Amino acid sequence: MLPAILFGGTVYTWTDMGTYGGASTTANGLNNKGEVVGGYFVSGGFHAWRYGGGVFTDLGTMGGVISEANAINDSGQITGRSQIANGNEVAFLYQGGLFTNIGSLGGPSTIGQGINENGWVTGYADTASSGAYQTFLYDGASFVSLGTLGGGGSQGFDVNASGQVTGGSYTTGGQFHAFLWDGVTMVDLGTMGGTYSFGRAINDAGQIAGYLIDSSNNFRGFLYTPGVGMADVGSLGGPFTFARGINSAGWVTGNSTNASFQNRAFVYDGATMRDLNLLSFVTPLPTVLTVSHGINDVGQIIANGVDGRAFLLTPVGGGEVPEPGTWALMAIGLVGIGWRYRVR
Repeated sequence: MLPAILFGGTVYTWTDMGTYGGASTTANGLNNKGEVVGGYFVSGGFHAWRYGGGVFTDLGTMGGVISEANAINDSGQITGRSQIANGNEVAFLYQGGLFTNIGSLGGPSTIGQGINENGWVTGYADTASSGAYQTFLYDGASFVSLGTLGGGGSQGFDVNASGQVTGGSYTTGGQFHAFLWDGVTMVDLGTMGGTYSFGRAINDAGQIAGYLIDSSNNFRGFLYTPGVGMADVGSLGGPFTFARGINSAGWVTGNSTNASFQNRAFVYDGATMRDLNLLSFVTPLPTVLTVSHGINDVGQIIANGVDGRAFLLTPVGGGEVPEPGTWALMAIGLVGIGWRYRVR
Protein backbone atom coordinates (compact mmCIF):
# COMPACT_ATOMS: atom_id res chain seq x y z
CA MET A 1 0.00 0.00 0.00
CA LEU A 2 1.24 3.48 -0.81
CA PRO A 3 0.67 4.86 2.72
CA ALA A 4 3.07 2.24 4.07
CA ILE A 5 5.59 3.07 1.36
CA LEU A 6 5.52 6.73 2.25
CA PHE A 7 4.98 6.77 5.99
CA GLY A 8 5.89 3.33 7.30
CA GLY A 9 9.16 3.78 9.16
CA THR A 10 10.49 6.60 6.99
CA VAL A 11 12.70 9.02 8.92
CA TYR A 12 13.63 12.49 7.70
CA THR A 13 16.42 14.94 8.26
CA TRP A 14 15.87 18.67 7.89
CA THR A 15 18.11 21.38 6.50
CA ASP A 16 17.54 25.01 7.47
CA MET A 17 18.14 27.28 4.46
CA GLY A 18 18.81 30.20 6.82
CA THR A 19 17.95 33.88 6.34
CA TYR A 20 21.47 35.20 5.64
CA GLY A 21 20.91 38.49 7.38
CA GLY A 22 17.45 39.04 5.95
CA ALA A 23 14.12 39.04 7.72
CA SER A 24 12.78 35.83 6.16
CA THR A 25 13.37 33.21 3.48
CA THR A 26 10.81 31.41 1.30
CA ALA A 27 11.43 28.18 -0.66
CA ASN A 28 9.47 28.07 -3.94
CA GLY A 29 10.97 25.22 -5.95
CA LEU A 30 13.40 22.29 -5.95
CA ASN A 31 14.83 19.78 -8.40
CA ASN A 32 15.72 16.10 -8.14
CA LYS A 33 19.24 16.94 -6.97
CA GLY A 34 17.89 18.64 -3.86
CA GLU A 35 18.75 22.14 -5.10
CA VAL A 36 16.28 24.72 -3.80
CA VAL A 37 15.31 28.21 -5.00
CA GLY A 38 13.18 31.00 -3.60
CA GLY A 39 13.24 34.56 -2.38
CA TYR A 40 14.42 36.34 0.75
CA PHE A 41 14.29 39.80 2.25
CA VAL A 42 17.57 41.68 2.19
CA SER A 43 18.36 45.24 3.17
CA GLY A 44 16.47 47.46 0.74
CA GLY A 45 14.88 44.70 -1.30
CA PHE A 46 13.89 41.11 -1.96
CA HIS A 47 16.27 38.77 -3.83
CA ALA A 48 16.19 35.42 -5.61
CA TRP A 49 18.39 32.72 -4.08
CA ARG A 50 19.62 29.22 -4.78
CA TYR A 51 20.73 26.57 -2.28
CA GLY A 52 22.78 23.53 -3.26
CA GLY A 53 25.63 21.54 -1.81
CA GLY A 54 25.36 23.39 1.48
CA VAL A 55 25.88 26.76 -0.21
CA PHE A 56 23.32 29.60 -0.22
CA THR A 57 23.75 31.97 -3.19
CA ASP A 58 22.09 35.37 -3.61
CA LEU A 59 21.35 35.60 -7.34
CA GLY A 60 21.00 39.38 -7.27
CA THR A 61 18.69 41.24 -9.65
CA MET A 62 18.60 42.55 -13.20
CA GLY A 63 18.96 46.17 -12.15
CA GLY A 64 16.10 46.73 -9.72
CA VAL A 65 15.77 45.92 -6.02
CA ILE A 66 13.43 42.90 -6.33
CA SER A 67 13.90 39.43 -7.75
CA GLU A 68 12.45 36.01 -6.95
CA ALA A 69 13.31 32.48 -8.12
CA ASN A 70 10.27 30.25 -8.60
CA ALA A 71 11.51 27.00 -10.19
CA ILE A 72 14.70 25.07 -10.99
CA ASN A 73 15.27 22.07 -13.27
CA ASP A 74 17.80 19.26 -12.93
CA SER A 75 20.26 21.13 -15.16
CA GLY A 76 20.27 23.99 -12.68
CA GLN A 77 18.36 26.40 -14.94
CA ILE A 78 16.18 28.76 -12.91
CA THR A 79 13.20 30.93 -13.75
CA GLY A 80 11.43 33.67 -11.86
CA ARG A 81 10.97 37.42 -11.97
CA SER A 82 13.23 40.41 -11.53
CA GLN A 83 12.90 44.15 -11.63
CA ILE A 84 14.98 45.93 -14.21
CA ALA A 85 16.34 49.46 -13.87
CA ASN A 86 13.06 51.16 -14.85
CA GLY A 87 11.12 49.23 -12.19
CA ASN A 88 9.31 46.84 -14.56
CA GLU A 89 9.33 43.12 -13.80
CA VAL A 90 10.64 40.66 -16.38
CA ALA A 91 10.67 36.87 -16.52
CA PHE A 92 14.18 35.47 -16.52
CA LEU A 93 16.14 32.34 -17.31
CA TYR A 94 19.18 32.11 -15.04
CA GLN A 95 22.04 29.81 -15.94
CA GLY A 96 25.80 29.92 -15.66
CA GLY A 97 25.60 32.87 -13.30
CA LEU A 98 23.77 35.04 -15.84
CA PHE A 99 20.21 36.37 -16.17
CA THR A 100 18.45 36.36 -19.54
CA ASN A 101 15.26 38.37 -20.16
CA ILE A 102 13.19 35.80 -22.07
CA GLY A 103 10.64 38.21 -23.59
CA SER A 104 7.19 39.69 -23.13
CA LEU A 105 3.74 39.94 -24.67
CA GLY A 106 4.10 43.69 -25.20
CA GLY A 107 3.20 44.86 -21.69
CA PRO A 108 5.51 45.99 -18.90
CA SER A 109 5.32 42.94 -16.61
CA THR A 110 6.30 39.29 -17.19
CA ILE A 111 6.69 36.59 -14.51
CA GLY A 112 8.31 33.17 -14.94
CA GLN A 113 6.72 30.46 -12.77
CA GLY A 114 7.63 27.00 -14.08
CA ILE A 115 10.49 25.40 -16.01
CA ASN A 116 10.87 21.92 -17.49
CA GLU A 117 13.94 19.77 -18.17
CA ASN A 118 14.30 21.24 -21.67
CA GLY A 119 14.56 24.75 -20.25
CA TRP A 120 11.08 25.71 -21.44
CA VAL A 121 9.45 28.34 -19.23
CA THR A 122 5.83 29.20 -18.52
CA GLY A 123 4.26 32.01 -16.53
CA TYR A 124 2.15 35.05 -17.27
CA ALA A 125 2.66 38.43 -18.86
CA ASP A 126 0.86 41.71 -19.46
CA THR A 127 -0.38 42.25 -22.99
CA ALA A 128 0.03 45.53 -24.84
CA SER A 129 -3.66 45.82 -25.71
CA SER A 130 -5.56 45.09 -22.50
CA GLY A 131 -2.94 44.95 -19.77
CA ALA A 132 -4.48 41.67 -18.52
CA TYR A 133 -2.14 38.77 -17.87
CA GLN A 134 -1.98 35.92 -20.35
CA THR A 135 -0.18 32.59 -20.11
CA PHE A 136 3.05 32.34 -22.08
CA LEU A 137 5.33 29.51 -23.13
CA TYR A 138 8.98 30.10 -23.95
CA ASP A 139 10.78 27.21 -25.68
CA GLY A 140 14.25 28.72 -25.82
CA ALA A 141 13.58 30.50 -29.10
CA SER A 142 9.98 31.73 -29.28
CA PHE A 143 7.85 33.46 -26.64
CA VAL A 144 4.14 32.96 -27.34
CA SER A 145 0.77 33.48 -25.67
CA LEU A 146 -1.27 30.32 -25.04
CA GLY A 147 -4.48 32.34 -24.90
CA THR A 148 -7.35 31.86 -22.48
CA LEU A 149 -10.48 29.78 -21.88
CA GLY A 150 -12.45 32.53 -23.60
CA GLY A 151 -12.18 35.20 -20.92
CA GLY A 152 -9.95 38.21 -20.49
CA GLY A 153 -6.79 36.62 -19.14
CA SER A 154 -4.93 33.58 -17.85
CA GLN A 155 -1.97 32.64 -15.65
CA GLY A 156 0.39 29.76 -16.46
CA PHE A 157 2.11 28.18 -13.49
CA ASP A 158 3.93 24.97 -14.43
CA VAL A 159 5.13 23.02 -17.47
CA ASN A 160 6.12 19.35 -17.79
CA ALA A 161 8.66 17.59 -20.01
CA SER A 162 6.14 17.25 -22.85
CA GLY A 163 5.41 20.97 -22.84
CA GLN A 164 1.99 20.60 -21.23
CA VAL A 165 1.09 23.63 -19.13
CA THR A 166 -1.26 24.17 -16.21
CA GLY A 167 -2.57 27.28 -14.50
CA GLY A 168 -5.85 29.18 -14.42
CA SER A 169 -7.90 31.23 -16.87
CA TYR A 170 -11.04 33.28 -17.05
CA THR A 171 -13.83 31.61 -19.01
CA THR A 172 -16.37 33.21 -21.34
CA GLY A 173 -18.76 33.23 -18.37
CA GLY A 174 -16.34 35.20 -16.20
CA GLN A 175 -15.34 32.35 -13.88
CA PHE A 176 -11.69 31.43 -13.25
CA HIS A 177 -10.90 27.76 -13.98
CA ALA A 178 -7.87 25.47 -13.87
CA PHE A 179 -6.63 24.47 -17.30
CA LEU A 180 -4.41 21.97 -19.06
CA TRP A 181 -2.74 23.21 -22.24
CA ASP A 182 -2.10 19.98 -24.13
CA GLY A 183 0.22 21.40 -26.78
CA VAL A 184 -2.63 22.41 -29.08
CA THR A 185 -5.49 23.79 -27.04
CA MET A 186 -6.34 24.99 -23.53
CA VAL A 187 -8.65 22.48 -21.82
CA ASP A 188 -10.99 23.57 -19.01
CA LEU A 189 -10.59 21.20 -16.03
CA GLY A 190 -13.75 22.40 -14.27
CA THR A 191 -14.32 23.11 -10.59
CA MET A 192 -16.09 20.22 -8.80
CA GLY A 193 -19.17 22.35 -8.25
CA GLY A 194 -17.79 25.79 -7.38
CA THR A 195 -16.82 28.81 -9.45
CA TYR A 196 -13.01 28.87 -9.11
CA SER A 197 -10.10 26.49 -9.60
CA PHE A 198 -6.37 26.83 -10.28
CA GLY A 199 -3.71 24.36 -11.45
CA ARG A 200 -0.44 24.82 -9.58
CA ALA A 201 1.82 21.95 -10.62
CA ILE A 202 1.96 19.25 -13.31
CA ASN A 203 4.04 16.08 -13.56
CA ASP A 204 5.20 14.24 -16.68
CA ALA A 205 2.17 11.92 -16.57
CA GLY A 206 -0.11 14.94 -16.87
CA GLN A 207 -1.35 14.78 -13.27
CA ILE A 208 -2.10 18.22 -11.85
CA ALA A 209 -2.18 19.48 -8.27
CA GLY A 210 -4.14 22.62 -7.47
CA TYR A 211 -7.01 24.06 -5.53
CA LEU A 212 -10.57 25.17 -6.01
CA ILE A 213 -13.51 26.74 -4.24
CA ASP A 214 -16.19 24.12 -3.62
CA SER A 215 -19.97 24.50 -3.44
CA SER A 216 -19.66 25.36 0.29
CA ASN A 217 -17.29 28.22 -0.58
CA ASN A 218 -14.27 26.50 0.99
CA PHE A 219 -10.87 26.13 -0.64
CA ARG A 220 -10.06 22.48 -1.35
CA GLY A 221 -6.95 20.87 -2.82
CA PHE A 222 -7.38 18.64 -5.84
CA LEU A 223 -5.42 16.05 -7.79
CA TYR A 224 -6.34 15.78 -11.45
CA THR A 225 -5.46 12.55 -13.28
CA PRO A 226 -5.94 12.20 -17.06
CA GLY A 227 -8.79 9.85 -17.84
CA VAL A 228 -10.03 10.05 -14.25
CA GLY A 229 -10.61 13.72 -13.52
CA MET A 230 -10.40 15.73 -10.30
CA ALA A 231 -10.28 14.22 -6.82
CA ASP A 232 -10.32 16.04 -3.49
CA VAL A 233 -7.08 15.34 -1.60
CA GLY A 234 -8.75 15.85 1.77
CA SER A 235 -7.65 17.99 4.69
CA LEU A 236 -5.95 17.91 8.07
CA GLY A 237 -9.29 18.38 9.79
CA GLY A 238 -10.12 21.96 8.88
CA PRO A 239 -12.10 23.48 5.99
CA PHE A 240 -9.25 24.72 3.76
CA THR A 241 -6.62 22.91 1.70
CA PHE A 242 -4.27 24.19 -1.01
CA ALA A 243 -2.36 21.65 -3.14
CA ARG A 244 0.79 23.28 -4.53
CA GLY A 245 3.39 20.70 -5.60
CA ILE A 246 3.48 17.26 -7.22
CA ASN A 247 6.16 14.71 -8.14
CA SER A 248 6.28 11.95 -10.75
CA ALA A 249 4.76 9.43 -8.33
CA GLY A 250 1.69 11.65 -7.90
CA TRP A 251 2.52 12.68 -4.34
CA VAL A 252 1.21 16.14 -3.50
CA THR A 253 2.31 18.83 -1.05
CA GLY A 254 0.72 22.08 0.06
CA ASN A 255 -0.97 23.48 3.14
CA SER A 256 -4.17 22.71 5.02
CA THR A 257 -5.94 23.88 8.14
CA ASN A 258 -6.21 21.40 10.99
CA ALA A 259 -9.10 20.96 13.42
CA SER A 260 -7.84 23.97 15.40
CA PHE A 261 -7.84 26.10 12.21
CA GLN A 262 -4.03 26.24 12.25
CA ASN A 263 -2.26 26.29 8.89
CA ARG A 264 0.06 23.29 8.42
CA ALA A 265 2.21 21.94 5.58
CA PHE A 266 1.20 18.49 4.33
CA VAL A 267 2.21 15.62 2.08
CA TYR A 268 -0.38 13.39 0.38
CA ASP A 269 0.47 10.05 -1.25
CA GLY A 270 -2.78 9.39 -3.08
CA ALA A 271 -4.55 7.89 -0.08
CA THR A 272 -3.30 9.53 3.10
CA MET A 273 -2.56 13.14 4.02
CA ARG A 274 -0.01 13.79 6.74
CA ASP A 275 1.00 16.94 8.56
CA LEU A 276 4.71 17.38 7.81
CA ASN A 277 5.27 18.39 11.42
CA LEU A 278 4.16 14.91 12.53
CA LEU A 279 6.59 12.93 10.37
CA SER A 280 9.52 11.18 12.07
CA PHE A 281 12.73 13.23 12.19
CA VAL A 282 16.26 12.36 13.25
CA THR A 283 16.26 15.54 15.33
CA PRO A 284 13.17 17.57 16.30
CA LEU A 285 12.01 20.30 13.95
CA PRO A 286 12.98 23.76 15.24
CA THR A 287 9.78 25.40 14.01
CA VAL A 288 6.24 24.73 12.75
CA LEU A 289 6.02 24.12 8.99
CA THR A 290 3.05 25.95 7.50
CA VAL A 291 3.27 25.48 3.71
CA SER A 292 5.08 23.31 1.15
CA HIS A 293 5.55 24.29 -2.49
CA GLY A 294 7.19 21.13 -3.75
CA ILE A 295 8.31 17.51 -3.55
CA ASN A 296 10.86 15.85 -5.84
CA ASP A 297 11.12 12.34 -7.24
CA VAL A 298 13.36 11.07 -4.42
CA GLY A 299 10.89 12.24 -1.78
CA GLN A 300 12.62 15.42 -0.65
CA ILE A 301 10.18 18.16 0.37
CA ILE A 302 10.58 21.92 0.70
CA ALA A 303 8.57 23.69 3.37
CA ASN A 304 8.37 27.12 4.93
CA GLY A 305 8.17 27.68 8.67
CA VAL A 306 6.08 29.98 10.79
CA ASP A 307 9.33 31.71 11.82
CA GLY A 308 10.07 32.86 8.26
CA ARG A 309 12.67 30.18 7.47
CA ALA A 310 12.76 27.66 4.64
CA PHE A 311 13.56 23.96 5.11
CA LEU A 312 14.50 20.96 2.99
CA LEU A 313 13.25 17.62 4.33
CA THR A 314 15.15 14.52 3.17
CA PRO A 315 14.08 10.87 3.75
CA VAL A 316 16.96 8.84 5.15
CA GLY A 317 15.46 5.44 5.94
CA GLY A 318 12.41 3.20 5.88
CA GLY A 319 10.06 3.74 2.95
CA GLU A 320 10.85 4.03 -0.72
CA VAL A 321 9.47 6.29 -3.41
CA PRO A 322 7.27 4.21 -5.76
CA GLU A 323 7.97 4.17 -9.47
CA PRO A 324 5.99 6.89 -11.34
CA GLY A 325 4.23 4.32 -13.50
CA THR A 326 3.04 2.39 -10.44
CA TRP A 327 1.13 5.34 -9.04
CA ALA A 328 -0.22 6.32 -12.44
CA LEU A 329 -1.68 2.85 -12.99
CA MET A 330 -3.16 2.73 -9.50
CA ALA A 331 -4.68 6.18 -9.89
CA ILE A 332 -6.27 5.23 -13.21
CA GLY A 333 -7.55 1.98 -11.74
CA LEU A 334 -8.96 3.22 -8.72
CA VAL A 335 -14.93 34.25 -5.62
CA GLY A 336 -14.24 37.01 -6.31
CA ILE A 337 -10.48 37.00 -6.71
CA GLY A 338 -8.87 40.15 -8.08
CA TRP A 339 -7.03 39.63 -11.33
CA ARG A 340 -3.90 41.25 -10.04
CA TYR A 341 -3.74 38.95 -7.01
CA ARG A 342 -0.69 36.74 -7.37
CA VAL A 343 -1.30 33.27 -6.07
CA ARG A 344 1.34 32.30 -3.47
